[in-house]
Amino acid sequence: MEISQSITMKICNSLGEPDSDKRVLVEALINRLLWKFGNERQPLPEKFDEIGEQIDRTDICHYTFPVNVERIISAIGRLMPLSDFEGCGSFGSEQLRLTEEYFNELCNWLQKRRSRLDTQLGKRTPLKRWLAACLAKTIKEYTGLREPMLK
Repeated sequence: MEISQSITMKICNSLGEPDSDKRVLVEALINRLLWKFGNERQPLPEKFDEIGEQIDRTDICHYTFPVNVERIISAIGRLMPLSDFEGCGSFGSEQLRLTEEYFNELCNWLQKRRSRLDTQLGKRTPLKRWLAACLAKTIKEYTGLREPMLK
């Protein structure tokens, strides 16, 4: 069996019997993956607000992208949103650990402490310090880290 046939069968099995609601949701998912937003796509019926939000958070840049697509397709097949969806803007424990590590390295570099970034960033110029501080602040805000940037 060819790979494309295998994928097609998997999608068809996950979606189950076709109906108009599933068609609308699949079109929304396809449009999302093609980066069509706003007036480029049909609005979803209100009854699909939650699953529609999950479709909108299915982003190709996210670490769970391949798994999310499979899970969203199965959710469409059940016409029910996922209870534990990790879409764009969310992260797991391993991603949080790495993020905290990078945040700490940035803070160490900014405070002229020993850091793995010393060799990568080179001389501390005002521009590099400003960019590193902006990145550390963004990481802190988006992940909800409580650790202060400056000690």
